[in-house]
Amino acid sequence: MNATFLLGLTLAVSAPALKDPPQAADLIGLWEHERSVGNGKDQTQKRDAPLRYEFRKDGTYVIYEGDREMVGPRRYTFDPKAEPATLDTSTPRTPTDPAVSLAIYRIEADRLTLCKAPPGRDRPTAFDAPAGSPNYLMTFRRVKVKD
Repeated sequence: MNATFLLGLTLAVSAPALKDPPQAADLIGLWEHERSVGNGKDQTQKRDAPLRYEFRKDGTYVIYEGDREMVGPRRYTFDPKAEPATLDTSTPRTPTDPAVSLAIYRIEADRLTLCKAPPGRDRPTAFDAPAGSPNYLMTFRRVKVKD
């Protein structure tokens, strides 16, 4: 075998497949809220500045209204390989007793859909929040960060 053939074979075997799933880092970044649904009704609030969620690489998230930090940083964990992908966010009741909200999420292009349950409730199994359900459905679009 010649060296060119071996080099080509090595590159082909180690290259990622075109159909590889998106990496976990797809959740990492800044997301601007577009719409919320709870109890079967639109719950989107009018705000002076856009509501934004930032998921950081260090496992914390922050909620902003415009550039003003409203909440955080708080801990989160996620599993992009679960079906559907899961997200657990903490909301401290006390410094030593965090409440955890269980959620599912999906990312399609630059859209994030998140369906979460209040602390102490079961993780949602579908992306909906019909009347009588404790679930809360939120949609976001990715904020493009300027270099």
